[in-house]
Amino acid sequence: MSVTFSTGFHIIKPGLRISGDEISVVFVDTYDSGLYAGKKYIHIDLTNETDLTFVEAGVNGPLETVADVDALYNQLKAAGMTEAFEGFLVDPSDLSSIQVGAEQISFDFAGHQPYVFSRNPDPTVTERTKVAHQTWSLPQADFSLSGDLFGALESPEEVEFVSIENRLALLEATNGLIKEDYNFITLVGTATPDPGQVGINAYAPSAVEMLVLPNVDVDGKALNYSDFKAGDRMGLKQPNGSAAIYELEPVAALGDHFRFNVELLTLGYYGDQDFVFNAPVTAVIEDTSTRTSAAAVMGVGVGETNLGTFTGATLADGATAKEALQALETGLEASNAADTALSGRLDVLEVDPTTATAVAAGDAATLSSATTYTDTAISNVIGSAPGVLDTLGEIADAINDDGNVYTTLVASIAAVQTDVDGNESDGDAADAALSGRLDTLEADPTTATAVAAVQADVDANETASDAADSALSGRLDVLEADPTTATAVAAVQSDVDQNESDADAALAGEATTRSNADTALSGRLDVLEADPTTATALAAVQSDVDQNETDSDAADAALSGRLDTLEADPTTATAVAAVQADVDQNETDGDAADAALSGRLDTLEADPTTATAVAAVQADVDQNESDADAALALRALLDGSNIPGPYANDTAAASGGVSVGAIYKHDNGQIHYRVS
Repeated sequence: MSVTFSTGFHIIKPGLRISGDEISVVFVDTYDSGLYAGKKYIHIDLTNETDLTFVEAGVNGPLETVADVDALYNQLKAAGMTEAFEGFLVDPSDLSSIQVGAEQISFDFAGHQPYVFSRNPDPTVTERTKVAHQTWSLPQADFSLSGDLFGALESPEEVEFVSIENRLALLEATNGLIKEDYNFITLVGTATPDPGQVGINAYAPSAVEMLVLPNVDVDGKALNYSDFKAGDRMGLKQPNGSAAIYELEPVAALGDHFRFNVELLTLGYYGDQDFVFNAPVTAVIEDTSTRTSAAAVMGVGVGETNLGTFTGATLADGATAKEALQALETGLEASNAADTALSGRLDVLEVDPTTATAVAAGDAATLSSATTYTDTAISNVIGSAPGVLDTLGEIADAINDDGNVYTTLVASIAAVQTDVDGNESDGDAADAALSGRLDTLEADPTTATAVAAVQADVDANETASDAADSALSGRLDVLEADPTTATAVAAVQSDVDQNESDADAALAGEATTRSNADTALSGRLDVLEADPTTATALAAVQSDVDQNETDSDAADAALSGRLDTLEADPTTATAVAAVQADVDQNETDGDAADAALSGRLDTLEADPTTATAVAAVQADVDQNESDADAALALRALLDGSNIPGPYANDTAAASGGVSVGAIYKHDNGQIHYRVS
């Protein structure tokens, strides 16, 4: 099994480059809460430095941003890191331990906490879930792929580590004096491609046996067929990650193209992943010929015996390599002799006092200038910082000597966010539990039975009440429809009307009598008021009334004082309480007696015998009323209050309007009938 790793420098963002051999893990995820909720981020785990996290641009916050998280991930993936599963890259060369089990995989790097992958038991889950820091639950397909990868890494002898960048970079480095990357328009599957196209005979890198190169790439760089020797190596790579390295055997120069037979040496990170036709392709070419490489180093063509012409006087034109080296050595020796002579002269100058004075003056001027420069630089560094933060020591104290203060702050914020998320989860769980209990009660047959029983009892009570109302209404309808009832009611109404009429007549007579009496009394009062004796008597009476009022007020005051004394006396309160208790008991007894009497009356009313007795009593009452009316009439006659008179005889009575046969009052007080 082949896995890859990356060792070149990667541009993470403008101004930030990271060496590939420093990157251990790269993964992409999405924040599910907090300031960056819903934003994608990329985490880069470094071997010897503080880890880096970049969030995708679009939110202002403490984390650094990158324009496109997916593009950065794909860049690192294409550079040669191994993908454990989608969204997670590792550098296998940094692994320090691996443990692969049926349900869990863990691995770590020196100085780092372990990463843990667990197998999700639900086969329908298709997304990974972050369980804790550096711990994920993986869908079963992703877990299987990771198990295959890390299982192979547990047996190093089965793994061939291939650095695509290193292998291709080696090709560039060994030929960098005369060759570079060659970028071509497209890769096609034909032996006769158009200008600028590279032709191969198969899609799969392992099946390619013939390759055709154009003599000029898209950047205008030319290739010479004569530069290629048997055994040279060439790498092909495409943006999708397809890559392979081949050994070349030149076959023919075909005008603007060169044809080679090729033999596969190694595949890239994705293994035998098909090349993509009609997509750009890059070729990196190696020349393994010693003769060609030596010529390249000397800067001359293959087969040349001298180094050509030189612009200076040290090396002679047309010199061989040995002659050129000899000339350089002679010049170097002469230069060394001159340096020795110059050193002696400097020794003489240094011991001369005049020289020392001049040097001292120069040193003082230099020191002053350096001091001024240093003071200015320090002042610029401090700037407008307050006195408590104008030294590195004070700044270190302020951040608690934390070299990773930014990471610490981010971790603290993340911890608070985790706590908030936990509280929300607990609240959701409590709601879910309560909902579950309610669902259980609603689904419990016992609960439903109890509710149904209560409802049935309520329905029965309503039915009984409706029946009782109906029965009572029926009885009332019978009574109202019974002629006897109507007759009785009419008789009672007639009797009531007659009584009202009699009462009205009696009241009218009484009013007349009282009016006459008031008139007579008023006359007598007028006489009394006009009499001086009466005024004196009234004054005496008024004085007596006033004295009575005074005596009453005094008695009231005395009585009030005595009541105040009694109310303040505990004995009185006890007596009042006893009286109140007796009153309360009497009320209770009265209520009980009323209830008992009501019950007895209910029994009597329901007894037919009682109804008969009541009717008899009613008849007796009616008779008594009739007798009373007759007695009242007779008493009226005896009083004479309604009898005309007095008259001396029948003639006088006739003159007074008394009819023949009617009665009148005689002057002697007796009652007479008018005869004539």
